Amino acid sequence: MWRCRLVVLGPILFHFSPSDISAQQGHPLPYQNSPADSVQGSTEEERALLRALEDPATRVEAQYRLAWIYTATAQWQKAEDVISRFLTARPQSPDGLYVLGYALFRQGKYPQSAVALQKSLQIKNDNADAHKILALDYYQLNQTDLAEQELRTATRLNPQLAEVHYFLGRIYYSQNRFEQARRAFERAIQLDSQYVKAYDNLGLTLDALNRADEAVETYQKAIELNERLPLPSKWPYFNLGELLMKGNRSAESIPLLEKALALDPGWTKAHVKLGKAWLQQGKLEEALKSFQTAVHLDPESPDPHYQLGQLYRKLGKLEAAQRELRLFERLRGGGKLVRGEAKLSNEE
Repeated sequence: MWRCRLVVLGPILFHFSPSDISAQQGHPLPYQNSPADSVQGSTEEERALLRALEDPATRVEAQYRLAWIYTATAQWQKAEDVISRFLTARPQSPDGLYVLGYALFRQGKYPQSAVALQKSLQIKNDNADAHKILALDYYQLNQTDLAEQELRTATRLNPQLAEVHYFLGRIYYSQNRFEQARRAFERAIQLDSQYVKAYDNLGLTLDALNRADEAVETYQKAIELNERLPLPSKWPYFNLGELLMKGNRSAESIPLLEKALALDPGWTKAHVKLGKAWLQQGKLEEALKSFQTAVHLDPESPDPHYQLGQLYRKLGKLEAAQRELRLFERLRGGGKLVRGEAKLSNEE
């Protein structure tokens, strides 16, 4: 009897998510020449298949092909529903179970996805994409060792999957295994020279390895490629801006952080970082606006209150400073100060 080996552990500190499946990597097919190759986005095909559902002789095949249409067009709930009906008739279909697992993963239903993919792989173990998605389920469930194991299996089955190397790099980075992470991201880039996320994460890794100049160049390449995408990412701008600030190059970081905020105006963390960059430049009024915006966007986050309180103190507004620092202490819990820094005085 097949048994699930899924064990849910503690809180997740570092996440993969469905959005990490890169659009530029394409739809993860379990085999070549799948139904999705010919039906993606085909409403005429969908209408024909919906009619075929009415005939018991064609219903099961129509369900399977419809599931591929719905996954190819990101209709995840529909895909889950129709492939579940297909699996009622064909419960041992490894490809049907893979489609179910993938649709569940895309909806953030990680335990259920893992169960479906485990069963698929028990029946047919040579599907590299199924191992990849199962790995991401495991990572979301804080089962890092199992995630790494599944990704390594995927690389053995298909060494040309750039995303698998990218996700291995993410795991290595989260564990401070920076040299392994660097090699994994570089391999992903060798396989896909347009892979923005791989360049961006390689930049983070090079920074962690104290190779700042190389990190800057890598982020710049990520930004160059990112700007060609229809939906560019905010992260390369933010990460390069943050690195430049560490090197006291805040004047260069400010337009990058502003670009990140143009892509995501409600990003509290970026507003705080921009405020710190303005502070490095001695532009206190600009910094004040950034910190006030951050507090407005996320009043329950401690750090914006702390930064705003410290700036009020610098501006001599001690009553306002005390209000913000008390909020900071309360939000941090128990009134505990961080490193003794939240002091009210006119001293630097």
